[in-house]
Amino acid sequence: MKNLKIVISLLVGLFLGVYIGVSKSPPYTLLKNIYSDTLLFLNYKNIGKIFEECEILEIDRIPSKSIAIIGHAYGSNENSNANSFIDLNLENFLKKNVKNFENIIFTGDVFKVPSSEKWRKLEKIGQNKSAVHISPGNHDIGRPDSRDVFMNSVFGKNNFPYLIDLQGQAFIIDDSTTSKGAVSNRTLDLINNNGNGMTKIIARHHVPFLEILALSNDSNPKTKALSSFKEFARNIKTNEEIIWVIGDSGATKKTKSSSCFKKNNQKFILNGIGGIEGDTILIFHDKDLFRYRIN
Repeated sequence: MKNLKIVISLLVGLFLGVYIGVSKSPPYTLLKNIYSDTLLFLNYKNIGKIFEECEILEIDRIPSKSIAIIGHAYGSNENSNANSFIDLNLENFLKKNVKNFENIIFTGDVFKVPSSEKWRKLEKIGQNKSAVHISPGNHDIGRPDSRDVFMNSVFGKNNFPYLIDLQGQAFIIDDSTTSKGAVSNRTLDLINNNGNGMTKIIARHHVPFLEILALSNDSNPKTKALSSFKEFARNIKTNEEIIWVIGDSGATKKTKSSSCFKKNNQKFILNGIGGIEGDTILIFHDKDLFRYRIN
């Protein structure tokens, strides 16, 4: 009798599970969110087991002929609106220091709400001294109207991903929004088949695998097409050093402005700003990456 009750309970549970899953009836959303949050937590707990933390040296002056790499440029979600340009501290910083930059790379979520006028204004932020490159984020091209605006800007004319030599350093400017965070075959081709013994830096908005998703601003796995690090690593065929610079970070005090992890020949740097004291950007100079506080 006891065994029969157990069997009946299991069958009822199975039936309810199938019914809720197929019909998406309550509590489907709740259970799905619990499952996603649990998976995210378990992946986050594995960071220390899989990766080694790395340090990015902080500098207190901007060397001339540098490259600025800036994530989540619109800054604070609470203090920005549909009319906002980039974070005010960042804008003032760039105006003051643009003479020291040969290139400025934005790693996504440049604007909270994009517009043609804002992209034109950003194009001029280099004051004809600095070339500007955009790795678009979900705020930049996530909606059809935003994508249209971006594609009609000067930055949308690029065929993503693209490989560019800046100061003798190979940069891949990626579009991780279209691929929902996954590393596209075209990006993999640029990584694996353009080898000359040189380090490659991939500038993109989203993290490329699940284990570090909890460190990003948008840590919802349901909106991504991410694999595990093990699966991700299988697709990297080169032994050259690969540095992933990821901009989806730093929007709040819960997500650090800057963090760095490494595994074998790959390094993963998350860096973004949030209109918060201690916001940092990355500076590339003389074949190395540094952190710099803008406030």
